[in-house]
Amino acid sequence: MAFNVEVSNEFQANYIEASDYLVRCNESGKAVANLAADVEGLMHLLAEFPRMYPVREEESRKAGIELRATAAGRYILYYHVGEWTVHLYALRHQLPDPGAADWAALAGE
Repeated sequence: MAFNVEVSNEFQANYIEASDYLVRCNESGKAVANLAADVEGLMHLLAEFPRMYPVREEESRKAGIELRATAAGRYILYYHVGEWTVHLYALRHQLPDPGAADWAALAGE
């Protein structure tokens, strides 16, 4: 039996912000469409296999609930598995502020 998938207000706000960011950065409409397709595909997958991705211990501790995560393009989709519902919790860029990343630290310099 498939799980229901619910979108939190935070996830919805994150999704809108991500879409707006892609538009502001002069990305093609294709980038926004790709994000939508990635998220929609994951919603269908998680409805069938909600526990296929591991629990993220650090994020779970910070949020106070058990969170799992998977990639959705350049974003990470965080979710919680309830009894018969997958709750989409948040959508975050893999780099919280890509324009302000400390590239030297990322490169190990």
